[in-house]
Amino acid sequence: MALNSNQIDPSDQAQRGIFRNAAAGLIKSLIRARASQEPDFLTAEDYQRWGVSGLGLKDRSCAELLTGVRQLRERFEWRFLENQFSVSEPDAPTNRLEILAERVAGFICGDLDEAIRTAANGKKVRWKPLANWDDLASLRDALDQLPPAVQLNTAGIPPVAQSRSVILYGFKNKPVVNGQEKPVLTTARYKLVQALIEAGEEGLTKSTLEAISTDYWNALDSLKKSDDDWDQAIHFPGAGGRGYWID
Repeated sequence: MALNSNQIDPSDQAQRGIFRNAAAGLIKSLIRARASQEPDFLTAEDYQRWGVSGLGLKDRSCAELLTGVRQLRERFEWRFLENQFSVSEPDAPTNRLEILAERVAGFICGDLDEAIRTAANGKKVRWKPLANWDDLASLRDALDQLPPAVQLNTAGIPPVAQSRSVILYGFKNKPVVNGQEKPVLTTARYKLVQALIEAGEEGLTKSTLEAISTDYWNALDSLKKSDDDWDQAIHFPGAGGRGYWID
């Protein structure tokens, strides 16, 4: 069966890796939001397993973090729940991936909009009924069974950092953006792009980027203007509380 441009083929390792990254990113974003009010609700080992770091940073409010969660959930549901999988035999990987997608989307089971309003008013969010926190370990186990979205470059070098559209292979190697090799980045640009990739779709704020490079805005702006692919991949702050981010 032919796939349209929005469908995910569950037999394709790279696309399963993209699904894994998107699912983990959504859950990770809610973990970070709760940690902003309850930093000890998970163990250090659990935070590490989900890739949540920098818990001491106060660069974004709880309400902003939750707004980012809502955006990620909308994107996840659109891509992975609205007829986005190809159809195959009953026991094929398709069905298993669809079930996992439903579990991930159903992880947030409470009223997210109410939680955002509560946090925006400076009050404590009722975290326990907001999500199925007891499912964290089993969801992590299920996601870890999927292959990572790894793509070697032409020299056989694995990625150092990777988002949906950008792959970095190290300071001295050409990055790949939307499947196309690009010129080697300057040190400042490389560090900024890597930081944005590692931050995920939650993005980074001005103050965080300034700590990496005081000329961060010009570095990113000139990179966007240098190439249409970079322009599509790099996003500056807009509505909804999200900071600078890379697709």
